[in-house]
Amino acid sequence: MKFFSQPNVDFLGKKKLFFGASAILLIVSMGVIAAHKGPVLGIDFTGGTFLQIGFKEIPPIEDIRNSLAKAGWTGFTLQTQPASHSIIIRLKQGERSKEDVAGTLVSIFQEDFPGNVEPIPERVEFVGPVIGKKLILDALKAIFGSLLVMIVYIAFRFKKWVWGFAAVVALAHDVFITIGFLTLINTEITLVVIAALLTLAGYSINDTIVIFDRVRENFRMARKESPKETFNRSLNETLARTINTSLTTLLASMTLLVLGGEVIHDFALTLTFGVLIGTYSSIGVAIALVHQFQYGDK
Repeated sequence: MKFFSQPNVDFLGKKKLFFGASAILLIVSMGVIAAHKGPVLGIDFTGGTFLQIGFKEIPPIEDIRNSLAKAGWTGFTLQTQPASHSIIIRLKQGERSKEDVAGTLVSIFQEDFPGNVEPIPERVEFVGPVIGKKLILDALKAIFGSLLVMIVYIAFRFKKWVWGFAAVVALAHDVFITIGFLTLINTEITLVVIAALLTLAGYSINDTIVIFDRVRENFRMARKESPKETFNRSLNETLARTINTSLTTLLASMTLLVLGGEVIHDFALTLTFGVLIGTYSSIGVAIALVHQFQYGDK
């Protein structure tokens, strides 16, 4: 299946519109993150209470989740332990003591699953964040280091630094706007979401490099056309590939979003939105940045 077999869209003629739209999205994202005093961090970052509650027969995990949600609890993760007939629950600590939290949850389960809940939790303890401050700092160093190496590699491959700079700016654009979207809808940043953001980063940079490669090939053919015409032709020649790849990825991520259940919901949601913004940036931001920095309006 191939869309737009012979498109002729003046993408570069609309680059100011693309830049304006991206500026608005970035400003809105910064405003949302500032209003929330940072992204909504999950228990992986903040730490919280660890409980292991025994059952005579473990109820379906979705029934446990619905029971907690109905009682107003949010920001928790669940894990079944079939060997010990118990459920592990991790929650944000909040202002309540771990003993108070344990007593409240046991009461909720006794009401919703009468005769099936052990009255005394098997374990109740406070756990620190999975991702501590040192790990966050080390991760940031690794991220910035990899971005720097990416800029150097792409600049070397395409002979000018602007190509690497544009690719990394487009990548940061996609990830930051996606985090802003997640913050807007109060989706917590957990290890699952981080995995989705890393997947998005790989998808976005790959899509951008494919278009960059076509531009380079067309410049080597040395046709008698302006840089703007060469850039536009390259974008149009790769448009079908970009749309087909994006639609295929969206079909997979949206299927996971609708049918995958609560456990994988945040991953699928992050990837679905990220693919949309990543496709837009590959077509409208990365190439437009290269053209603007290198050729202006030529």
